[in-house]
Parts: sequence; C-alpha cells; structure tokens
Amino acid sequence: MVPIQEKTNQIHLQKPQVRHFANYCLMGGATIIPLDVDIHDPMWPGYCNPSIMWDEKDQNFKVIVRNVNHVLHGVDEPIKAPCNWGPVFYSIPNEDGRNLKTQNYIGVSKDPLAEPFEFKLIKTNPYKPIWEFQGEEDARIVRWDDKIYATGVRRDDNTQGRGRMELMHLSENGYQEVSRVRVGAVDEKSYCEKNWMAVKDLPYHYIQQTNPTILVKTDPETGHTEEVVHKERIPGLIDENFDLLRGSSTVIRWNGYWMALVHTCEMWLTANDRKYSRYCHCFVLWDDDWNIVKMSPLFSFADFNIEFTCGLEYHDGKFYIPFAIEDNFSYLIVVDENIVDQFINNNESIKLADTQPALVYSDKEYPIYLQVFKPIDKSNLQDQKKLYQAGMWYFEHGFLAAAYNIFVRAMEMYDYTYAERFMAARAIADMGHRDHHEIAMWINAIMHDDSRPEAYMGAAMYYHWRGHLVEAFYFARLGMEKLAMINRNTLLYYSVDGFKDLYNKALYDTPYYENAIEYMDSIGKDHSVNRRVL
Repeated sequence: MVPIQEKTNQIHLQKPQVRHFANYCLMGGATIIPLDVDIHDPMWPGYCNPSIMWDEKDQNFKVIVRNVNHVLHGVDEPIKAPCNWGPVFYSIPNEDGRNLKTQNYIGVSKDPLAEPFEFKLIKTNPYKPIWEFQGEEDARIVRWDDKIYATGVRRDDNTQGRGRMELMHLSENGYQEVSRVRVGAVDEKSYCEKNWMAVKDLPYHYIQQTNPTILVKTDPETGHTEEVVHKERIPGLIDENFDLLRGSSTVIRWNGYWMALVHTCEMWLTANDRKYSRYCHCFVLWDDDWNIVKMSPLFSFADFNIEFTCGLEYHDGKFYIPFAIEDNFSYLIVVDENIVDQFINNNESIKLADTQPALVYSDKEYPIYLQVFKPIDKSNLQDQKKLYQAGMWYFEHGFLAAAYNIFVRAMEMYDYTYAERFMAARAIADMGHRDHHEIAMWINAIMHDDSRPEAYMGAAMYYHWRGHLVEAFYFARLGMEKLAMINRNTLLYYSVDGFKDLYNKALYDTPYYENAIEYMDSIGKDHSVNRRVL
C-alpha cells in the first residue's frame, strides 16, 4: 500500500452543530425510506434534491425527484481519496461534454410507510437548450389554484446561464407539461435567482431570501414579480462570519408558524482553483408577520459535505423530510413532530445524535442501507465492514451512483481501503461512458495497493474494450503476476477462472494469440476465428 502523506494545509469547512440529524431521527423512532425511482439508466445515475407535498385534493403524497446525468464526487479529505479533478467534481458521460442534464420524476403514494411511491417521468415540451446546465433544477411541488406545479430554476434558455425560477404547470394524471412561465426577478440585473421557497398555502408566493426575509408574489400568466414583505437583515443569525441563509424546502404551516428548511453553503477554491464546499441546514420558524422567531441548530443529515433538500411536509402528527446526498441518492425521513420540536428547541437529546448510533443501541432490526446514517468510529474495522456492505447493497440493487458515493466515503475515512477503491471503480465502469474517470479510479486502486491483482484486470478490461490492445495486455499480464502471489481465496469480484479468461482475451489480440487459442481449446471454448490470410 502506498502510504498516505500527512494532512497539511487542507481546507476545513464550516462544521454543523449536529452532524447526524438522520441518526437523531432514527433514535426517535423515525423511518427512513430510499426514494427508489426503480429506473436504473447508467446514463442518468443520480437521484437528488427531492420535494414533497400532501395533496389535500387527491389525498396522497406527491414527490418530485431530480434525476441527473452526472455522478457527483465529493470528499472532505482529498488527500485520502484523490481524484484528478479536485475534491468536488461532476462525472459526466463522454457524449454530453460539459452539459449537466436534469430530468424529473414525480411519485405518488397514499402512505409512504405502507406503499412505495409510483414514479412517472415528467414529460416536458420540446425545446432546444442553449446553455450547459440543462433542464429544470431543484423543482418544488405545489398545488396552487387547483393546479399542480413544478417550480424550480432554469438556466438553459439563454446563452449566459442567467437563472430564473419558472412555473411549470403539469397535467393531473400523465404529468405532461401544460405550460411554462419564466418567473421574473425583482431585480432583473441579478445573475441567478434560484432556491426560492414556494409557500404552500399562499398561491404564487415565494420566500426569495431568508435573511433578510423577502416574500415575493409572481403573476402566473406574465411572470411579473413584486415584493410583498422585506424585513431587515438580522446580523450574526448563525455566525458573524457565515450567516447567509439560502432557500431549500417549500414553506408550510405548523403549530401556528410558517416553517421551512433552509441551507447554508460555504464554498472555497483550492490552490489549483478546484471547487470545495460544505452544505448545512436548519429549520426556520416565522410568525404571521414574517419575523424570524426561532431557528434550530445547524445540521447535516449524515455528515456528507454536499446534502440538499427541496421539500418539507407535515401531516397527521408527522414530518416528511426528503433529502439527497451528493446528487447521487435520495431518501425520505418520516418522523414524529415531537422529535423535530425537540430538535428545534435544542433539547439535550440532540447531543447524542453524533455519538450513539441508533443502529447499535436499538433493538429494531435496521436494513443494511441505513448504515450510511450511522456515526462511524474510524478506528472500528467493523464499522468499515458495515459501510462496505451498505455500498455493496446499493451496487447490487443497481444504484451505481449511490454505491460509488459510499465507497468513496469509506476511502477517506479508513486507512486500508483497497476493496472500496476497487468497487468505486467498478461502479463507474458499470455506468460506462465516463472513460477518464473510470481509468483514474482503476489507477487509484492500483496505487493504493499494487500487490493486489483485481484493479489491474479492471484496467485491462477498460483498455481492451476500447481497442487499446497493448495497454490491455500489459495490465492483464501484471494482474496475472500479482494473482500468483496472493491467497486466491481473498479475490474480489473475479474468480481465478475469470482472471484467466480476461488474460487470454487480451492475449488473443497480441502476437501471442496461438497461446490463447491453446487455452480456449483446453476449456472447450469456441474461438472460431480463422486468422490465416495466405
């Protein structure tokens, strides 16, 4: 294993007061459900930034889940989980160039605790994007004036990427776009207006900004927008050095207050101008005059740097809190209101959220996928094993972006992570169409432990598939050399016969193909290619 250099001059981002809000909810008896769209297209691997509403008219819950063409790579310790493109980057299919694409699914369930959401793709009217962020991003779902709307930001209808919110009216059953209105900014000179929080019980009203609180109303026919409320900014609301509160969820009514989840985002550039960021969230309560009267502790859902939500709902004594981890996978927390109330009021119980994993101290049997929410002891190899098993659960169920995310998380948390590095590369390989990222991950695994054979074979397959036959043979031969020197019972992913097969496939396309034919004959495998030309 190549030793990891000492951590020096790393950027340390803002830390939340509570790092494991999801664990806090589990300790209070919450249920956490993956928002499984159950459509696993490797060209569209990420599901993120969900919103939710209880639809009084239809008596059901509706969610919108954003589906993206990229895999988001994000780490807190880039020295331990290195990548060519920095601590945070988007892995985009080769065919899509620089374009980050979004499509959205809408899901319906009478009771998410009893029945899964049934999802349909929102069908949008044909148009030609003219900028690189394409599609409606971070759509909140609301019913205003008896119409269902997806209302998020769009940046692809101009060549400068100037973002504006939009109102997309959807048909009731097929969820086809009926109409689209670009929501004007109060200040049309602003570059990007996004994350406006739709106020569920006030049609066409948004909280444009949290601090200072700015409430605006837009005309659904023309998109003209005007300010309704503009409060004074409250200095030092979270931290004197960091108190910019941005929008996240829809705004709902609860316990006599207006209520929303908002986020903070701290962004840095590394020495070589690579982006690095940390998101945190908090609950905000306003009175009827839109004065901020209470805020929860600042938190992250599961202690990932990049987490986000577009939704919050309250129904029948429970909160429904959807959220996403690093653009790659989404969940829904269903939790009793008293647990959230205690959190907002900074109850003593929240101190246990980061130290007492619910998955350990409860008698309840939790599914393996919830291991990502457990506060992890970096010195405990059993925790590493459980995290790896969670990654494998996602991988085997086709959630390749989620699996990649979990394996990368383990890479930066533990010292020896060959298996995790190999499976992160395997996840990218199985998506396909991300050539530079894939080979970088195979090389990453080889550098971590060059005595293991598996990543050499992964690299050989990579080159063979692309017709780079010399490189394929080179890595396959190295893999076979390493195979001869290890305990074969410890092999990852491949069998010994699988190694031999891969090696001979590479050999077959070299001047030594006769040796490969002998191997194929010995196992009764048809090679059936007559190479004689004279």
